[in-house]
Amino acid sequence: MPPFDRLIRLAVPEDAAAIALLAEQLGYSVAPQAVWERLKHLEGDPDHAIYIAHSSSVAVLGWIHIYARQSLLVGQVAEIGGLIVDQNCRGQGIGRLLLQQAEQWAHKQDCRSIVVRSNTQRQAAHQFYKHLGYQGCKTQLVFNKGLPEVMEKRSHSSSAFGISAGE
Repeated sequence: MPPFDRLIRLAVPEDAAAIALLAEQLGYSVAPQAVWERLKHLEGDPDHAIYIAHSSSVAVLGWIHIYARQSLLVGQVAEIGGLIVDQNCRGQGIGRLLLQQAEQWAHKQDCRSIVVRSNTQRQAAHQFYKHLGYQGCKTQLVFNKGLPEVMEKRSHSSSAFGISAGE
């Protein structure tokens, strides 16, 4: 695919199915309806941006989610919430374009740095980030605890959107 045919734009809720499909390539199972709801929720939020890489022939080649957060210890920082390029399009500069767009956004948000977390097993991703000037700074365990009351509340409100997971 020629470089001039790659374009970057902000994601819209109609991209939900393609975003969910790409997420599956990295082992993240998320329903298109859930992505749609989250995109709607984040639409217009000045602290979040989701960019889509596309071409004239392919609606979504990849995506990146970046958000700004205020840290008590280091101030305003940006964090990449996700970066996925279609496995059939990797190595063509699409990830670099998405990351450059995210860096421009973070600069406009007056962020001091960009944080990206990558699974310890994703060696190709580590090399990608290092090649683009990112430095590994620590290895950590991530702990997660679901909050059943919140999950239950959200599952009931999801049905109000009237969207099936296949849309």
